[in-house]
Amino acid sequence: MFSRLFCSFVFAFFSLVPSAHADEQKACIIVESTKGWQSLTVPAGYLNDYIDVAGYWTIDAQALPLTNADGHLAAEDLLKPHAHNKYHQKFIFGALLVNIGKRIGNFRFLSYEVGKWSEGDRKFPGETIRFRINDSDKTLSNNDGRIRVCLFVD
Repeated sequence: MFSRLFCSFVFAFFSLVPSAHADEQKACIIVESTKGWQSLTVPAGYLNDYIDVAGYWTIDAQALPLTNADGHLAAEDLLKPHAHNKYHQKFIFGALLVNIGKRIGNFRFLSYEVGKWSEGDRKFPGETIRFRINDSDKTLSNNDGRIRVCLFVD
């Protein structure tokens, strides 16, 4: 219960933060830890290299504390026997996974991709980006929390 209230507070607080540019569009998604891939359509335009990520989640509400988009870094050794339950073996349990085109990465991958589009005068073509927690589909039911991701397009 506390985790849900805390996450609600975090989302409410960050919703009040004004945008840096009056004419930019904000494309946001709240990624639920209990669901698989979730889609965000980002409109065409010039991407701002600032990405707003807020919130917390866990892959096991009974046994693990909430974590951010980086995942359960401190518990990675403890979770090794359960590695078969990761959606993607390369990334930390509970990390925010990002799917752009045919490529899957973590939050750092998203930052890198947005950075490429925000350099110079390159216009982002508009695309659907998918997000999820790094946990297998069969073990999502014991998760808790959500993470909000916002991209900004001028």
